[in-house]
Amino acid sequence: MYSTYILESLDSRKRRYIGWTANLRSRLRSHNEGNSAATGKYRPWKVKLCVAFESVQLA
Repeated sequence: MYSTYILESLDSRKRRYIGWTANLRSRLRSHNEGNSAATGKYRPWKVKLCVAFESVQLA
């Protein structure tokens, strides 16, 4: 299962990030630990929307 997700910054509600992953829980933790250059300075993040897909091509 793969997920396309939208994250929303808790510090800056105007900041959003869209991505896809095979493990949303792990990926959210990674964003909140600052391991992504694109999201590190706007943490913490919460999941605003998540849609699951059968394949990576669909996600």
